[in-house]
Amino acid sequence: MGQRRQVVIPKAVFEALRQKLGPQVQSVRADREDEVYVLISDSDIRPITAHLRGEFGARLVTVFAEDRRSVEGVFFNYYVFEQKGSAQYLIVQAPVRSDTLEFPSLSAELPAVNWQEREIQDWFGLKAVGHPNPRRVALHDNWPDVYPLRKDFPLQTVLPPFEGERHIYRPAFGEGVLQVPVGPVHAGTIEPGHFNFAVAGEPILYLQLRMFYTHKGTEKLFEKLPIHKAVFLAESISGDSSFSHGTAFCQAIERAASMEVPLRGLVMRTILLELERICNHVGDIGAIANDVGFVMANAGVDQSNVGSEDGEHVLLLPRDPDASAAALKTQLDREFGVNLGILINDSFGRAWRNGVVGVALGAAGIPALRDMAGTPDLFGREMRVTEVAVADEIAAAASLLMGQAAEGQPAVHLRGYFCDAPAAPASALLRAKALDLFR
Repeated sequence: MGQRRQVVIPKAVFEALRQKLGPQVQSVRADREDEVYVLISDSDIRPITAHLRGEFGARLVTVFAEDRRSVEGVFFNYYVFEQKGSAQYLIVQAPVRSDTLEFPSLSAELPAVNWQEREIQDWFGLKAVGHPNPRRVALHDNWPDVYPLRKDFPLQTVLPPFEGERHIYRPAFGEGVLQVPVGPVHAGTIEPGHFNFAVAGEPILYLQLRMFYTHKGTEKLFEKLPIHKAVFLAESISGDSSFSHGTAFCQAIERAASMEVPLRGLVMRTILLELERICNHVGDIGAIANDVGFVMANAGVDQSNVGSEDGEHVLLLPRDPDASAAALKTQLDREFGVNLGILINDSFGRAWRNGVVGVALGAAGIPALRDMAGTPDLFGREMRVTEVAVADEIAAAASLLMGQAAEGQPAVHLRGYFCDAPAAPASALLRAKALDLFR
């Protein structure tokens, strides 16, 4: 166990803050090189927040509270700031008096702290004055008036039956606008959450979400568990981040005890943290691709209908399907004096459905996508959002004639289809990132 080293803060820092903010700044201290604590005299965080953001370009990272009534007679809100290019955090401690239980809200100016201030309200019973949406978030509307993270709230408390109004979602109005509820129970191992989508066709107009359906009492359990058992509780907070949470808890204990972690331990910890991070990212990206992209077995590598003497050849997807289609069109038009539309298709699986279907990989000389917004339907109603994937529909029809096995039909010549939309490549079928919910 090492010796605690006091980091000296230049007197100029304290004097600069006092000159700007006056006696509200009580003290400045640093126990570590990467953390500076500023104690202010009251709960009004707004002046120092404006100063730090305006003069230093600081960003408010997080807000959390602590019940210190048994020691200092007040609650504390902690506001953590960071500055781009600096590894140092500046943490402002703002006392909240136990007789008023109020602090000024920052949410109107900084929407990112909306939920964090509301969580403080729910967990500690401290009112965020001026909050634009002070409704409950961590505890649902029909919970009794309890504040579980106060030190005097017993862990063994048995709550009365929940009564009263449940959460009311904002209604969605407008022609063709629908509300689509998803959850709170989901497939897989993710925790519950209710998502209420207001949609007009594919565009999502508004999303309302409700989390915090399960409460495991984790924070209160930490107050009573011995340290050697608490690490296991930290690992159980979230199944896909077990090592990250366990590491964070260990780092807190190491810091409190001024412990020096051996280099070998730091290296092993870094490797395991990186493995967990990569696993989560790859898993999520893979799920996204499975949901909205091409679904192919073996990454699109196919050996069926590929002739070779040794039987060891495989077929890959074209590097640039649209360019391949354009090259074919140019050659065939010149050779036969015609004006063809060319599609390159392949058989793809689909998320949540059995079987394969023909899909356009590349296109040239035909409209891959037709926008039908503004045209009337069968009953004269104006269509608003419908787009037809012309290339995919032709590819699916052609795939029925070409077959999947030994039919020996490598190409299909389609006659009689007319579409007045301009020619566009198959890449036009890919949704732009700005409109894609999953990217």
